[in-house]
Amino acid sequence: MDPIEYAKAFYLQHYTMLDMWHITPGVRVVLGRGGSQKCRFCLRLAPEVTFRLKAHAIPEALGNKGMLSRYECDECNKHFGSTIENDLGNWTLPMRTLLRISGKNGVPTLKNERDGWRIECDDGSELKVSHNRIDSVFEVDEAQKLIRFNLKRGPYVPLAVRKALVKIGLTLLPETEVPNFEETIKWVRDPQHSNERMVRMPVLRTLRPGPMNGQMITAALLRRSEPSIALPYAFLILSIANEAYQVMLPSPQLDPPLDATPTQMPVFPVGLGQNRDSIYSALNLSDSERVVDEVMSAVMSYDARIPK
Repeated sequence: MDPIEYAKAFYLQHYTMLDMWHITPGVRVVLGRGGSQKCRFCLRLAPEVTFRLKAHAIPEALGNKGMLSRYECDECNKHFGSTIENDLGNWTLPMRTLLRISGKNGVPTLKNERDGWRIECDDGSELKVSHNRIDSVFEVDEAQKLIRFNLKRGPYVPLAVRKALVKIGLTLLPETEVPNFEETIKWVRDPQHSNERMVRMPVLRTLRPGPMNGQMITAALLRRSEPSIALPYAFLILSIANEAYQVMLPSPQLDPPLDATPTQMPVFPVGLGQNRDSIYSALNLSDSERVVDEVMSAVMSYDARIPK
């Protein structure tokens, strides 16, 4: 069977989609009901804690301007913003620039004054590269019209990046599912990064080639449809521009036992099989040691001749 058709059949058989959101600029969505507010992450109520700040359901750095939640208090908002979401921002920084993803202050600019190069977006959202030496930031293959960028991520802790992705899924959960993730919520908020019982499979990344809108965000939640099968209980599917991430949302009480034989799972078919040239990778993101000066490589095609 074709791999994409097999993946579609697998998820249709074993999982139910709880909800899906298409987030577009100018559209405002607020999760949570009115009335008395309770923080989903620290469990405190107003007025013990306040809810004055905009709590983005997906970090604003990833391009989300209008999807907010009413159940993240200001204290937790600041905590996540200065910890795991900061790690996520540093880890995604090079790709956010190359894919022209506009965050709080627009598309981030990458630069190195010492080596004399700069990558930024102009007012028309075109990528502009200036440099003193062509080998300082990228390599050009004129025969195939490809550019390979070699860019450093900001400092990050892999497990903190995973927590930030899991936190997005926890924010999107319907209220009826929250009791199944109480231990996970405590783990995400814990400043000590441990992976006991919570890291069961890698984060699966899909890279779809070709031009795409940098402000296009799709998020979906999948829940296992059969109670006794040896598969993870829930997943977040997060698609931003050309990238998509499949993130297991750990639920220790509903996931298979730790000693169970892991089941081989296909990657969720983002775009329902329309991207057969997609590139798939499994990201570990389970280490608790800080990573500094990691180089990320990205290949982009071009139409015009690169001036020498």
